[in-house]
Amino acid sequence: MKGNVPAITIEGLSKIESLFLVKRHTYRKYMIKKLGREPGHFKRCGKIVNDAEVKRVTRPTHGFFLDELVESVENDLG
Repeated sequence: MKGNVPAITIEGLSKIESLFLVKRHTYRKYMIKKLGREPGHFKRCGKIVNDAEVKRVTRPTHGFFLDELVESVENDLG
């Protein structure tokens, strides 16, 4: 995401923040309700959050930061 930050930041999230972030970024999520798949989708999002560490990456609003972004993510992965 873009934000009012001077440099790229990577922050860990709580489980509940992670759950809402994963749900919000579901591809074609508008179809889930139409197909009656909300309970299953919620369970799958919960499984993702339990199985993987979810983090938020924020980059400065202005500029092109692809190289710095890749380096930051690689460094965070350790």
